[in-house]
Amino acid sequence: MTRTADGYHLWSTSFDRPANDLHTALEDVAAAVGHRLQLKTPAASAHRYQPAPQAYAAYLQGRYLFDQAAPKS
Repeated sequence: MTRTADGYHLWSTSFDRPANDLHTALEDVAAAVGHRLQLKTPAASAHRYQPAPQAYAAYLQGRYLFDQAAPKS
């Protein structure tokens, strides 16, 4: 995270997660940023729907192919 006024480097971290667990990795990144910004976030629900990693990968691939086929303006 960099302060835009003067380019000062405020914070950075790295996340080492398996590639097939992208959804959890994204949640971890969001939680870390929220924590660093001292935001109050709601607790995760135990019954929250989580798609299968293969289904999410197929969705992302479909979005990519759709965007490739869309006419460029």
